[in-house]
Amino acid sequence: MASQALAACAPPAACSIYDADAASACVMWSPSAGAASYAVEMRAAGDEAWTTLSTTLKACKCRKKGLDASRAYEFRAAAADAA
Repeated sequence: MASQALAACAPPAACSIYDADAASACVMWSPSAGAASYAVEMRAAGDEAWTTLSTTLKACKCRKKGLDASRAYEFRAAAADAA
């Protein structure tokens, strides 16, 4: 997420998972004051590299499809201001 300006926004609350099934999960977080959009990344538990899912989300949620039910995953979100 280094390519996006993230200053001037409060960080979003930790991500939570809802509406998950064997191959997908919905990720959500609380809105951040001053945020114009959000960036979301994920990785399989134990991996070092994060994969960017989106850098332009307006809503405080997204769905990731194509997950492997035998793996655990981590998600993180960052707020971006309107700069």
